[in-house]
Amino acid sequence: MSERNIRTVHKVFFAWNEEAEASWLQQMSLQGWHLEEVSIFTYRFARGKPGDVVYRFDFRPMKNRKELEEYVGLFEDAGWQYVASLSSWHYFRKEKTGDGCDKIFSDNRSKLEKYRRLQLTMFVTSNAALISPIYLLRIVNNQPIILLLSGLLIALDVLLLYGILRITKLIRSLRKDLKE
Repeated sequence: MSERNIRTVHKVFFAWNEEAEASWLQQMSLQGWHLEEVSIFTYRFARGKPGDVVYRFDFRPMKNRKELEEYVGLFEDAGWQYVASLSSWHYFRKEKTGDGCDKIFSDNRSKLEKYRRLQLTMFVTSNAALISPIYLLRIVNNQPIILLLSGLLIALDVLLLYGILRITKLIRSLRKDLKE
């Protein structure tokens, strides 16, 4: 495929902004740019026929390739096309139908479980990011690179803690909806 038919866009979205990310990807498809690959803050699109395509995401850690294939098969059976994965985030798309089947989760309990998985992963990562600079600073005496690395890990931890709070807010909202 020629370079004119490929477009790379760098854009920042976080887990608590997935509706904004889905909306942006849908707008790109309306312009004829369809997502092909995703990496950290980077989206690669292929030129195609403009279409009203909805994108949805799931967060589910996979143990192996076979588990991923079975998981993707469930979505394909429901009419979704697997696009790509970024770590434990999986991207799916399908033509917008307007029949109410444009969501991958039909109930709030499933959404709640997705966010719980994400929250746990963020919590574990946050603990590692918090402990690492403390350990590094104790064993190395003020080396500039260690101070820089520790600062970056602390910044990551602040971002993760903020993310945990945002995801907790989503979980609370879904729990409230379940009780009603």
